[in-house]
Formats: sequence, structure tokens, C-alpha cells
Amino acid sequence: MLSNLEVVYTSWTTLHLIDDWDTFYNTVEKKRDPSHFRAWKKSEWVQMVERAGFTVERVQRFTKTFLFTDWCDRLDVPNETRKELTDLLLASPDDHKQKFNIITKRDELQSFAGESILLHAVKN
Repeated sequence: MLSNLEVVYTSWTTLHLIDDWDTFYNTVEKKRDPSHFRAWKKSEWVQMVERAGFTVERVQRFTKTFLFTDWCDRLDVPNETRKELTDLLLASPDDHKQKFNIITKRDELQSFAGESILLHAVKN
């Protein structure tokens, strides 16, 4: 019984961290692009696809790296907002820096990473 409790505890801890990471990532995206609604979680994509009458056969997760300057340039992000984004990413907790692979060079933000999925589904 104790091992089941540990598994449940570990699962809830992991879910909490994922939710925290989800909030952090969407905060960063929204600051860069005010029209950003939110980045859907993998589980939400699967649910939406299945509700649309498809069967998900495969989901492959992969890392998507964002070169910070290029990422900001694509939306012509103002310098003040770039500074706010830099401060937010660099001041994030160590577990966030690890999760999002936040890379700096000489105290300058170079890149960070998110997760994307490739989803294969067939119509029912």
C-alpha cells in the first residue's frame, strides 16, 4: 500500500510541475505576443483530436529550440519587452531553466526550448 501512495504522490508532484511549467511558458509567449491565447498541452491536443472523431495512433514529442533574438525579431518585439522577457527567463527558478534549457552566453540570453508534438491520427 505504501508503494501505491508513493506513486500517487510522485504523480501529483509531477502534474503540479507540469502545470507550473505550462503557466510559465504561456506567460512568456503572451508577453512576446499579446494576441497569443495559449499553447495547448499534449494531452489537450489528444483530447481535441479524439473528440473530432479521430483515433490517435502515435504521438511523438520533440524539443523545439527558440533562438531568442530571432524569436523576438519575427514579431518585431520592442526592446523594452525584450528586456522584460530576458529578465523573466533569467530570473526563473533553476528547475525552469533546466526544463526550458535556457542558454546564456556572457550573461546574454541566447535561446530556450519548448516541447512540440507530432501527432498521427486516423478518422474513425
